[in-house]
Amino acid sequence: MKRNGRELTAVLLLLMVTSVLIFSTPRILKVFLKTDYPLEVVISGSMIPTLQVGDLIIVEGGLNGEAIRVDKTKGDIIIYHTHGNPEELIAHRAIEKLKFSEGFYFRTKGDNNPVPDRWLIFEDEIVGKVVGKIPLIGFLFMSLQTPIGFTITITILILFMLSDVINLSKEKGKPKS
Repeated sequence: MKRNGRELTAVLLLLMVTSVLIFSTPRILKVFLKTDYPLEVVISGSMIPTLQVGDLIIVEGGLNGEAIRVDKTKGDIIIYHTHGNPEELIAHRAIEKLKFSEGFYFRTKGDNNPVPDRWLIFEDEIVGKVVGKIPLIGFLFMSLQTPIGFTITITILILFMLSDVINLSKEKGKPKS
């Protein structure tokens, strides 16, 4: 396939902009979405069919218990830390809201799970709620966060750019007819 200098420049510019967005977007989104976890990757099938493994979910924080909708099928999907591992986050649907003197507690359930979760989530434990998703792009985000995945991705991009540069230089070296 023949490519001219403008196409190569456009591809390189697109790759640079994409790289900047991939690495700076989470920082920018933290401010706008009011959470330390604005982008998360779905890693289990507990929310199928609503969320698939590999989906990148967009999380909005800064919520209070009053603002969270509950319903078995249409309730908000809330994000919270697991009780056993504060590093791990869970995304499950809020299906019940309980009001106590200290605030709201929520019962949650994965759409694909047969029964609700055994625990209640206090409103202060909620990181945010899902406000959007990008199917399958989470696999790319996960791979870029590992040294081997990052290296492979960068290597592929460099090889792609080198092939364009080589093809462009061959084109320039050919006599015009």
